[in-house]
Parts: sequence; C-alpha cells; structure tokens
Amino acid sequence: PENEMQVTIEVFDFSGRILWKHSEEVVTAENSYSYTWNLCSSSGQPLAEGVYLYRVVVSSPEGQSASKAQKMVIMH
Repeated sequence: PENEMQVTIEVFDFSGRILWKHSEEVVTAENSYSYTWNLCSSSGQPLAEGVYLYRVVVSSPEGQSASKAQKMVIMH
C-alpha cells in the first residue's frame, strides 16, 4: 500500500502481435490495481471475440519488477 509503481498491460494475439498497450505510474491505495479497458486495439478497432494473451508488468522505482501472463476470452 502507498507505493509508487509503473504498471504496463499488453494484449497480444496468438501470433505474438501486440494489439493494445497501456502504461501508467500509480500509487496504490491497497494491494490492488484496476483499469477499465474498452476492448479496442490501440488503433481503436474493437477486438473480435476470441482468446487473447495478456501480460502485466509491475515495476518499482528501485528497479524491482514482476510480470504475469495469462489467457483471456473476449465475448460480446
């Protein structure tokens, strides 16, 4: 809690192409972070229904970082 962090979220297709990316510096109030995404690519096109990969990277100002990658399903 109350730590400054750099949070980066990336969404990929199964070919490994990055479709969307968001990065921001945040100060957490709790041990959680949330972001509302409109399910569009970086170019503004809605992503089709299907399975995608996402990765979240969290970095501290001291240079420590952690990342996690998972699959997600988009359904309209």
